[in-house]
Amino acid sequence: MTDYRETPVGGPLLWATKRTIFAIEPATGALRWRRDISDLRRLFRVGSRVYVLTVSGVTCLDINSGQPIGEVALGFVPTAGIVAGDRLFVAGPDGAAALHEDGTLLWRAKREFGKGLTLQEFFRCQGRNGADLWAEPTVAAGTFSFPGLLFEDQVAQPDLDSK
Repeated sequence: MTDYRETPVGGPLLWATKRTIFAIEPATGALRWRRDISDLRRLFRVGSRVYVLTVSGVTCLDINSGQPIGEVALGFVPTAGIVAGDRLFVAGPDGAAALHEDGTLLWRAKREFGKGLTLQEFFRCQGRNGADLWAEPTVAAGTFSFPGLLFEDQVAQPDLDSK
């Protein structure tokens, strides 16, 4: 007879498809809840919340009920993320951001283009109140860019699968 580890407790198993999240009771397989979300990209758990990365930003759900708590528009498509304590850090080809467990946007950096006839490209980082923290010029990344994140001992790279 094979000995199996106890089924972990503390929340449902979340199964994400392209447009739906299923919350399944780990011990029995019973469906706790289901939530349809367009353009679902990634899931992250921060405390008692589930953060869902989508094309338009981040949607926050209660992990036990699946009820929406809020949404944050990022202004870029997030493709990678890291959870560190009570924070979620996300990044994509055109930006990066940090969110607190309560859903507060702590800061956001986005790719912008210079005005006028110049082709200058730069990243601008703004704090939670919208004030500029910094702006740095950058070299154009071309049409394909697969940014990742590194924080302490965690690394997050986006999938490089073609669409």
